Amino acid sequence: MHCLVVRAHPLSESLCTPLTTHVVSVLERTGHTVEDLYAHAFAPALTAEERHSYFEHYAGQQVTAEIERLLAAEAVVLVRIERASERWPAQGARL
Repeated sequence: MHCLVVRAHPLSESLCTPLTTHVVSVLERTGHTVEDLYAHAFAPALTAEERHSYFEHYAGQQVTAEIERLLAAEAVVLVRIERASERWPAQGARL
């Protein structure tokens, strides 16, 4: 299976980096082909100019390679750290 891995953190010193390395290693060891978007200098955020043009005249050719990678992938793996305080706003509250 061809897997597209997206490390959802721009800093290489974040916990996402070793987790992504582990995910890629396990996928490859079990026979999957893996492509890491950050290895291709993937820019996950729209610029202000791109966002303003999104519904009118968005220049899709800027992301053609990423679109092709998504279409070719049989699985997309997102590696993201979520702090408990983001998931559980009542953290520390007594039940």
